[in-house]
Amino acid sequence: MKKLLLTAALLSLPLAAHATPAVTFTQNGANVTVDVLLTGGERFIQTNAGGSELFLFNDAIAGSTIVGISGGPNPPAGGITGFTNLTPVPTATAGTFTASVECVNASECNGAATPDMTSLTFTVTNATVAQLGATNDAGFVFFADTLEPTAAPEPATLAVLGVGLAGLAFAKRRQTA
Repeated sequence: MKKLLLTAALLSLPLAAHATPAVTFTQNGANVTVDVLLTGGERFIQTNAGGSELFLFNDAIAGSTIVGISGGPNPPAGGITGFTNLTPVPTATAGTFTASVECVNASECNGAATPDMTSLTFTVTNATVAQLGATNDAGFVFFADTLEPTAAPEPATLAVLGVGLAGLAFAKRRQTA
């Protein structure tokens, strides 16, 4: 059983401030199991930045299919599906890809919906790790469309802000008196 762990550091993927997804391709006979794990509180979404897909990769292999797709911890009620041998799907920054995993109902994965998926697992039939690990026209192996969590201010930051606002109010009151 061959196993290949791909990360943005290994692939030189410029993902801006996004956390790097850990992507593992594991050869199981004639099939490859793909595990994708997001960290740092990010979750999968479908936007135009990612070609309206959750996860994109390269697979133009005749006869391959995507089966056994699951997402966690809270997948969309309508389900998740996958496609191979696609007409190249363009992304905003990472070139084009020929395979995708997406929500059956796109409205369930647009970032405003409830599903909170931080992991995807699926199997690509009749494929090898080497075939799925091929780079695309822009040098990328995969693309994960993710939403970063909004940072909540720390209590100390709120306290400093409150003291500052109180000081401004006091200065304004003193100026008018």
